[in-house]
Amino acid sequence: MRPVRSPLTRLALLLSSFALLAACGAAPSPTALPSDPGTPTAGGPRPGVAGNAAELRALPNGLIVALLPHRQGEPSQLQLGLLAGSDFVSPGLAELAAAVLVDSADAARQRPSLRSSVEQLGGTLSIEVNPLSTWITIRAPESAWRRIQVALAAALGETTVSRSQIERVRDELVVDRIRAVWQQAEREVPRAFLLGYRGTAPYIASLLERDASEISLFAARLYRPETTVLSVRAPGQPNAILAELGKGIAGWPAPTAARTQVAIEARRLESGLYWAPTPGTPRCRAMLVLPLPDLANPIAPELFVMHACVTLDGIGGRLETMLQEGGLGPVAWRTEVIDLADVPAVVLTTEIDPALAPRLWNVAQAARQSLLDVPPTPSELELALRRARLTAQLLIGNLAARSRVQTAAATRRQPDDALEQRFDRLAEAGKLNAAGAAHAYLTQPAAMIVLGGEIPAGAPARTFELLPPGALARLVSPDPVAQSAAAGPWLTRAIEVAGGRTLLTRFAGFDCAATLSSEGAPQATEDLAWREPERRIDRTRKVLGTEIVTSIAAASATEKCAGKEVTLPPREAGILRRELRRHPIALLAAVARGELRFRPVAQRAVGDRDLMILEAVGDRFDRLRIHLDTVSYLIRVVEVWETSTDGATFHVRDAWSDYRNAAAIRAPFRRVTELDDGRNRVETVYTQWRPELLPE
Repeated sequence: MRPVRSPLTRLALLLSSFALLAACGAAPSPTALPSDPGTPTAGGPRPGVAGNAAELRALPNGLIVALLPHRQGEPSQLQLGLLAGSDFVSPGLAELAAAVLVDSADAARQRPSLRSSVEQLGGTLSIEVNPLSTWITIRAPESAWRRIQVALAAALGETTVSRSQIERVRDELVVDRIRAVWQQAEREVPRAFLLGYRGTAPYIASLLERDASEISLFAARLYRPETTVLSVRAPGQPNAILAELGKGIAGWPAPTAARTQVAIEARRLESGLYWAPTPGTPRCRAMLVLPLPDLANPIAPELFVMHACVTLDGIGGRLETMLQEGGLGPVAWRTEVIDLADVPAVVLTTEIDPALAPRLWNVAQAARQSLLDVPPTPSELELALRRARLTAQLLIGNLAARSRVQTAAATRRQPDDALEQRFDRLAEAGKLNAAGAAHAYLTQPAAMIVLGGEIPAGAPARTFELLPPGALARLVSPDPVAQSAAAGPWLTRAIEVAGGRTLLTRFAGFDCAATLSSEGAPQATEDLAWREPERRIDRTRKVLGTEIVTSIAAASATEKCAGKEVTLPPREAGILRRELRRHPIALLAAVARGELRFRPVAQRAVGDRDLMILEAVGDRFDRLRIHLDTVSYLIRVVEVWETSTDGATFHVRDAWSDYRNAAAIRAPFRRVTELDDGRNRVETVYTQWRPELLPE
């Protein structure tokens, strides 16, 4: 174990990215503002972290350890910071991967879940997912940290790949998040918007849409010691603490392969008025979301002062004054601080007549803009500076937040009280350029989120659903039958459009002829006959004059090419069977006969189409979803996660189009198949397609 001195660059980059890269996609803020000779001084409480600076060490596996001061008699704290946030790869993956890390267990090795281990030792565990980072904070009795860090090492080193266990954790997390949105809307709804979702329904849907294989891959690629920091606040001398870590977390193996690049898409709050209406309710909740600067921002004090000029926490600021002048005041606000590490915010909530909500949003925008139109007076700035210190203090009001700030300050080689020093300098006469600070402040987004009531005519509101279809069924009952009830109306219409329930219950397979095209490969033709009751498939493919004949029956499967016949493995034959069973008409026929059920996942706007995503319930497929057009009720996409002959999981997405009538059934005549997220693409165009129907 070696002290970190000149190699601090790597960790500084890591922790700086947690905060500074979070600004990706947002308007840049200046790093310095010129002075304004008219600024007054102001006193007040100082937002800083008491105690000595963190001591940084690097373990042999590359993990950086920040040793923080501990007061005798206080609980110990371990805080793991992972460079793996909600901006990485796909929405929902970071939150799901963190849940799997702490809530999965290994029965074969008798390893309980990390959360269970912590609770058994009298501790608590919390997870905070940010755009660029994930923080896992564990607090426990003073001496318990030694055993907990061993359990943490086991969880990191043995991340489960069990599909059933990952899906169990996912389903439990979904129910927990649905309940939180339903019961704690004033915190959870703004949190979803701050993470870049356009509502809580797409947020919940993002958790439901992720497959177990995606979650496993996310953890394998991003949970690495060299891009992780562990802060330790525990009794004992540094060398003694490091010796204990050597028995546990230091054993988290460093990967042999280099860290691969992953897609990062900046998803942030966009300014605007958002509304989840509930027709018939006379009142609504209006939540004004005002993001706060990251504490590491060089001009954080100036931005806090501008925020205070606008709100003063809802009492006495420009917002209250302009509301009263506009005939909307006084307004009783409730204040909530969303202390996300990367994107903190203050949320002001009030109950109001829905007809007044758009006016409330307009006044809030005008109050912010007034900072440029009418610069703050010296007395206003003096009061705002005092309030700004208090607001900054709220962001480090708990031990977990203070630990993050303390660790980040050490990596930047700054004193723990760097922020309060900047506030002190700002309080000196002539140090605040109010106009420059106002310009910087107005580059930050602001939004109003309204829950309930009806949207007034002409209001420029973007609508969203509080929860996706079928979400409350998950909350009320885990029974798949109860969950699938919400999908019934959609499937009923889809069956009617395809030909009707009576006809589809007779569906027993089809005959077809098609051409297959793929970039970089010769075109192929295919003739196929499928009879599901007999479990028989006969397929002939021709490629460059060569015929490949595949024959699959209930108890045998063979393939013949150039006079040579081979027996197909059962798994390969099963893949072809499932490919035919997920044809849109075959799926609707199975629903019509009561053999297959679906549950709603989400409603999505894709291009000029609005699609309802439904997920199959039961063990007929590993995991299958259909994307149903909400206007035509035609199945546009079928996606499934399959297990290949070598045991690997891959994603198959079939996009169906060119629907035509064939023997009274409306069926698609074109399919574009994408495997492994688009890396392989095959287009199938049917020249003939005829259903096989059982006698009436």
